[in-house]
Amino acid sequence: MFPVEVYIQAVRETEPICYIGRVDRVVGLVIESLGPPAPVGELCRLRDPENGAVGEAEVVGFRERKTLLMPLGELYGLRPGCEVASTGGPLKVSVGEGMLGRGLDGLGNPLDG
Repeated sequence: MFPVEVYIQAVRETEPICYIGRVDRVVGLVIESLGPPAPVGELCRLRDPENGAVGEAEVVGFRERKTLLMPLGELYGLRPGCEVASTGGPLKVSVGEGMLGRGLDGLGNPLDG
């Protein structure tokens, strides 16, 4: 019989399931994608398979069979076919002693570098 630690380590090293959709079109600031199946408020990462990361967006609604996303920053390079990967949860901002007295933007990023 194997010790429990072997199984615990296997779980820690396992990649969680990630649902992927594709950008269909962009109208104004709204990104329309075919998937992923994500609820309103979930954070998604946008990635160009050829050039790498593009940015992040939040699910804000649905139209017909499309997911509507609002970008959380600049999305230079976004184009139809880019991957839309669900993160499994909403935007989270880490806090701690190092954040005391610092100015933050709307996403929790320090403004002073």
